Amino acid sequence: MMKISVNASWQHGTPATRVRTAKHEFVIDEPTQSGGDGLAANPMEMLLGAVAGCFIGVGRMVAKERGMRLDHIKMHVEEDLDPAGMAGDNPSVRPGAQDVRLIVEVGTAAPREDVEAWLAETEWRCPVADTIRSAVPVSVRLKGIS
Repeated sequence: MMKISVNASWQHGTPATRVRTAKHEFVIDEPTQSGGDGLAANPMEMLLGAVAGCFIGVGRMVAKERGMRLDHIKMHVEEDLDPAGMAGDNPSVRPGAQDVRLIVEVGTAAPREDVEAWLAETEWRCPVADTIRSAVPVSVRLKGIS
């Protein structure tokens, strides 16, 4: 089992959350209507980008294993989200996405049945899509107050 982690921080007076991984750093912000400055992708956009990036990376790997030449993979990822959930306006509305859809275009000369088999295997092996789909438990604990 592999452990993956990130560290994130926000400081009063700064516009966004800084996230550090083992080798990279990036910023996440909120739209202005949610109290952010809109200077970077918001958390849900990052999630959709993560599933697209993962799907494309796994798709390239699966194609190579199958000996299937790909010229390109293009994706459109979208979700349905009711802002009333996050805003706390309606406790019966979930704050998260209600549905996530991945629309994939593949440039290849492979037959359609091979592409459909590739797509099914890629979807099954994509860890980000699996994490979203599987409703993995999330635990939160307070480390301290400083």
